[in-house]
This record gives sequence, C-alpha cells and structure tokens, in this order.
Amino acid sequence: MASASNIRRRRNSETQQPGAEAEPTSALRQNVPVVLKRTSIQAALNWTALLLAFMNAFWLAYHYQAVRLPAPVSAVEAGRRGFSEQRAFRHVRALTNFGPHPVGSSSLDLAVEYVLTEVRKVAETSNPNVDVEVELFHAKPGVNAKVFKKRSLAYTNLKQVIVRIASKLSTHAEENSILVSSHIDSVITSEGAGDCSSCVGVMLELVRALSHLAQNFKHSVIFLFNTGEEEGLNGAHSFITQHPLNATIRAFIDLEAMGAGGRSQLFQAGPDRWLLNVFARVAKHPSGLLVAQDVFLSGFVKSTTDFQVYKIIAGLSGLDFAYLENGVVYHTKNDRLELVRPGSLQHSGDNLLALLQEVANSTELPNVKSRGHNDSAKMDSVFFDFMGRYMIVYNQHFAKKLNTSIILQSLVLLIGSILQARRPALLPLLLALFTLVLSWILSIVMAVLAGFILSILLNSQFPYVALPWLVIGLFGAPSLFGALLGHSLGHSILVKYLHHTQTSELKNVDSQTSTESVGNLVIWEVEKLLFKAGLLQWVFILALGTWFGVGASYIALFWLVVPAVTYGLKEIFLFPRQPPGELKTYILFFSLPLPILISAETFIFLPYFLSSSLARFDKHPGGTPLWVGNVAAAIAISVLVCLSLVYLFPYVHRSGGVKWILLGTALVTLVTFCIAYFEVLPAYTKDANRLMNVAHVIETNARSGESLIPKSYISISSFTPGKIVGEMESLKTEGFQCANSEGPDFVTFNIKYGCTKAVSMEETLWKSRPSFNVTQDSELNGHRITSILMKTALARRWFMSVNTNKIKALKLEIISGTADSEVTSSAW
Repeated sequence: MASASNIRRRRNSETQQPGAEAEPTSALRQNVPVVLKRTSIQAALNWTALLLAFMNAFWLAYHYQAVRLPAPVSAVEAGRRGFSEQRAFRHVRALTNFGPHPVGSSSLDLAVEYVLTEVRKVAETSNPNVDVEVELFHAKPGVNAKVFKKRSLAYTNLKQVIVRIASKLSTHAEENSILVSSHIDSVITSEGAGDCSSCVGVMLELVRALSHLAQNFKHSVIFLFNTGEEEGLNGAHSFITQHPLNATIRAFIDLEAMGAGGRSQLFQAGPDRWLLNVFARVAKHPSGLLVAQDVFLSGFVKSTTDFQVYKIIAGLSGLDFAYLENGVVYHTKNDRLELVRPGSLQHSGDNLLALLQEVANSTELPNVKSRGHNDSAKMDSVFFDFMGRYMIVYNQHFAKKLNTSIILQSLVLLIGSILQARRPALLPLLLALFTLVLSWILSIVMAVLAGFILSILLNSQFPYVALPWLVIGLFGAPSLFGALLGHSLGHSILVKYLHHTQTSELKNVDSQTSTESVGNLVIWEVEKLLFKAGLLQWVFILALGTWFGVGASYIALFWLVVPAVTYGLKEIFLFPRQPPGELKTYILFFSLPLPILISAETFIFLPYFLSSSLARFDKHPGGTPLWVGNVAAAIAISVLVCLSLVYLFPYVHRSGGVKWILLGTALVTLVTFCIAYFEVLPAYTKDANRLMNVAHVIETNARSGESLIPKSYISISSFTPGKIVGEMESLKTEGFQCANSEGPDFVTFNIKYGCTKAVSMEETLWKSRPSFNVTQDSELNGHRITSILMKTALARRWFMSVNTNKIKALKLEIISGTADSEVTSSAW
C-alpha cells in the first residue's frame, strides 16, 4: 500500500514538464536522512576525543622527527673510516673539563693546546696518501666593522687551529677547498658543552675519519677551530681576512649551538643553493628548520653566527647547523655535558661525513658562485625535511609561482561556487569568515588576559621556562576557550540567518517540510561553510607569506591544498549525488595527517624557543615588565591554536556540546594556574633557572667640582624579568636592598631593577680585579678633561665601555713592561 507522500511524489513527477528541472528544495526534503541523536555530553566527548587525537598526532610526529636520534656508534663499529660518537664524545668531555674557557683565559689556552695535540696525532696516523697539514695560526690585531650595525669590534692575541686535508695523489687538490668552522671558546659563565664543545668534538672526529678517506679527493677540506667567536665572531673574521688559505675556499659549513644536544638542525643556507642540494641528496638524517632562518632574517633575534662573517666579508655561500635542544641553558652555567643526549653527535657526524665526501669529489665545487662582499645576496632557498628521511629544496622564485597558482585557483573555484549556487551564497560565506575573525579576536583577547593575570599572580617568575608544557594550560586553554566562544557566537548568527532564509524557501515550495528537517539542513550547511572558511583562512595566510617572501609559507600550502582536495573529492567526485548530511569526520582523518607531519616540528619549536628565550628576555634588567613576555607567549600560542584547529571547529557545535567543552577548558586553565601559583612544580630547576648578573661596581660619576671619591658596591640583577626577592632570600644575603631605580649603567646595558650592597674598595668577591683611580680632573679651553689610571695586570679579562652620551672623546694609552701593566685614558 503506497503512502500518501509516495503518491504525492508520483503526481509531482507526472505533472512535471518534460526536461523541466525538479525543485531543489523538494528534493532536499525527500532525501533528508535519519539524524543520529546525541546528547550534549556525548557530543562534547566526541569532539574532545578528536582534539586529543589531533594533539597526540602532533606530538608523535614531533617526537619521531625531532626527538628521535640515531644510535651512537662505538669506535669498533665505526672502524677507521666511519664516524663514532664514542670518540667524539671523549673530546667533548675533555674540553668541558677545562671549565669555562673564554678568550684571554688560561683554560682557553689549555683547550687550544688539546685540540692542537689531537689533530697532530691524526696527522701522524693518517693514510700515507693523505696530506694532513696542521697549523697554529696567530691572528694579527684587527677590527671587525662590517658584520654588526653601529658597532666595531677590535681584537688581538687570537689563536686558531687550522687543519687542511688533501689527497697526495691529486696535483690540484689544494686549489679548491670547502671550509668547516666552529669555535673552541666559551662564554665566561659556561663550560660550553653544547656551545660549542660538541661542535669541536664532531670536527675532531671528522678530521680523523677523513684522514683515512681522502686519498682520492679532488679537492681539499679545511677545518678551522677558531677562538673569539663569543666576543663578536672575531675568530672567523681574523681567519677569513688574514690567512692565505681563504683564497682557496669556495663554500663553507658552520657548526653552532643555541642549546645543548638534539638534532643538528640546518637553519641557514645560501645564498647559492648548490651545497644545499648536495646535502639534501646525501645526508643520512636530513634536518632543516626553515622558520629559524626566517626568524634570523627578520631581525627578531639579535644574535648572529660565523655564517654572517663568511657570507658578508668573504662573499661565500654555505650551510649553518645548530643544536637547538635545551635552549634555556644557552650561555649559562647549566650548559653541561649531561644535557647532550646520546645520538646528538652521531646525527651531526653522519650527515657531515657524507656531505664532505661528496663535495670533495665533486666537479662543481670550483664553480660555486661568489655573491660579492656584501649582504645584498638574498637567502631565497626553501628547504624542509620530511620526518628526518628526505629533504625538499626549491627556490623562492618557484615558490612564488606555485603559491600564486594555488591562490588563484582557490579564488576561481570560490567565485565559481558562488555563481553556480542555487541560492545567494556570498553573504553566508562572509558570515562564516566573520565567525573565524570573531574566533581569532576572542582567542587573542582571552590569551592576553591570561598573560596579564599570570603576571599579577606571579610577579617574580615565568613558571613555564623550566616546564614548557605548562603553556598548554596557561595560554593554550584560554586561547581555545576564546576561539570556541567566538566561533559559537558566529555560528549562532549564521544558523539564524540560514534558518530564516531556508525555512521561507522550503515552506513556499512544500508545506509538509518539518522545522526539524530545515534545522538539520541548516546545521549541516553551516558546518560546510565553516570548513570552507577555514580553507580561505589558509589562502589568506599563504598569500601573506608569499607577498613578504616568508620561506616557511610552504606550511600554509600543505594546510590549504590537502584539505581542499580531500573535501573536493568527497563533495564532487566520489559522492556527487549523495543526500544532504553532516560534515563527515573522516574528512579530517584524510586531510590532516600530511599537514601535521609537515608542520609539527615548527609549531612545537616556536613556543618552545620563545619560552626558552624568556630566560634572557630582559636585556636591561628591570626595564621590561613581566607581562610583556607572558603576553608575547600568549599571543604566539593563540595564533597556533587558531591556525591548527580551524578544521576541527566546525564539528564542535553538534548537539550543544560546546558548552561542556568551554567548561572543560576553563577547568584546565584554573588547575594549571593553581599549579603555577602554589608552586606545585618548581618554576626554575637546576637546568633551567634565572640568568643572574653579579658585579662589583666601582663608580665615579661626579660633575666638575664635586667629590671624586668612588662608590663601591655589589650589584645583583637578572636578565629574566621579574622580582628577585625570592632568590635573594635563598642566598641568605644580608644588607642588600632591592628596588626599582636608575642603577649602574654598563653602557651595553643598564639596570632598572636590582639589588645592591655597599662594600669597601678592598672587599671583593673576586681574587683579582682592575684597580681604578682618577689622576686628573680639570678644565681646559672650556672642556673638562679627566685622566684615569687603571691597573689591569691581575685581571685576566676585562672590558672597557664608553658612554658616548657623557664622554665626547677618548684617548687611550697602554703602558706595558712593568710589574703591573697600566691603562691610562683621558676623556673630555
């Protein structure tokens, strides 16, 4: 027995004119499937499960790509021609045993002597057909004036160890060479296990391995173990401007560390791409972090490496590698041997040994182009590795063409879909985009608010410096709360608009269409509109990155193309006549794996790098409010939340589950804030703590006619923002006063907040220090002339900084040859 609705359908089809198109709204009503009913809690749990699966996928991809390291190889397993971490690590241990070894220290002399002894041993045991030349190079005094803007650095008494490896069987092997460079010296506070004894250990093992492999090399390999890098790249500058071997160098490799251990990441490459292409082809464990190059080129990071010396001064092209793990210990006493994870040196050594063998046998090395002695040559290479297995390399010119093509195709498809729609589609799409904008705004607002609240509750510390994962609860949860709140508001506006328009439309055609059916159709259409808006978000990000030449724009390319293709195949090709329905979850499982694999390391590295940088964020102690660092970290996390979760947001509104998710994110935020406030977990640990500065200050700063009796006091301050009262109490110090005031001005930095204690001139924390006396203070021809005598013989290392705001001119005279060498300076 036919139902009334079926009879009605047959009558409609009988009365329809031949060739006439059926009413789409009626067809929609006929094909509405049965809707799966969910409770709001079930819907919330389903979306939470999606979110957790998404986060775990990110972490697993990051762990496989960035945390996993090759197994260390023993000396027996490597043999004479292979790279052994066991042997390299022995060198790192020996260098760190010397303690801090800055320029001018006796410990640096011991470290240089150790390196020199080790390479001489290699020369004595090398292959008979391999020539290993060893030289201790004493650089002449020089001035490094081109690398740093508005700053010139003078240097003297620098010693470098140089090793050249060439085949005795090739008559032209010494005409062209590749340089491998790193530095022996450390900062004054650190034994330098990561920065950069680990680099020197790798280089010493490479020297040993190549001394048995180079008999058939067409070109030579030069190793430079320089000193003076930590004082301003002076070692590399003295070598490249003074040593005759620089005329043979065609390309270079620089080894650095901005942490301790982990993967040796390629983070700068160019300007010429030949060496980069070779590395991508032969590296056993290719690893590249292009976003680091973008950060360096943006000027956000003020530090630099020897890479800039070779590029700017010598006009060479090369590769810059760095250890980035444990960035919080960079340039601190915590840069210790124990933090260099097993496999770190093996990762670097395997890659470099394969690269050097390929380059030394290549016929292309002599043809590598020099870009001239300037910094105008663009670093336009795009490079990234896929799971540490393969490296993809192309140039910015190709990237712009590819990105522009994808952007234009996306816009054409968008315009076409709007024009072909059976009902007005532009306004609903604009409302969907407005939903995303609202989501971004509220996400950033909530994250910034969390940053301010954290600064008020904890005015003395960053709780996530030692525990970076805390940012998930401190800033990630508030960001998600704001994003979902904004998304919900926009979603409700869009649903109301479509419900109003489609209800009128369907009722005019078929009075039997139920309100529930219209509501389901509207919700399903809204989900798809929001998914399309997510695609347009990535179109905008890709266009922005392409316009500004950001190398890491390839990330946006993957987040746009793969979901767009997946969604398009499902909607158009695989199921062209499917009935209306909700946005299928399997679209996520096909869309997101590849973008996650491509971007996991970058998305996790950026907040990790930022949190590590906060330990030395306050360049002028007390000059940067605590909230600045918290707000910067909060905004960064908010941006990552809005970018990475944009395709998950359309699924969150089903069956009213969003209210439970909002409650859950609020609870996560509250619990994490309680952990930080009550110090359930320590804010700082022995490996990650405040960067403190302790100085004995002898200050004479008097106007003409005033007393010239110097003031003597101990100054304690911190480059990590926040009060240091707790630290002072733990040190059990007495007599110190901590306050916000105009503290000592050290020219390169001045102290706005710190703790001081007056001491006598004879009372000091150090066994030796320069003595400082004013010998003359007079007026001459309208100028005040002050003469100062400083005895420096007992001081192993000292700096003189001149405040040009107070001193117009300076004359320096060095008196040597006496028991106590003296420096006399006159200023006016």
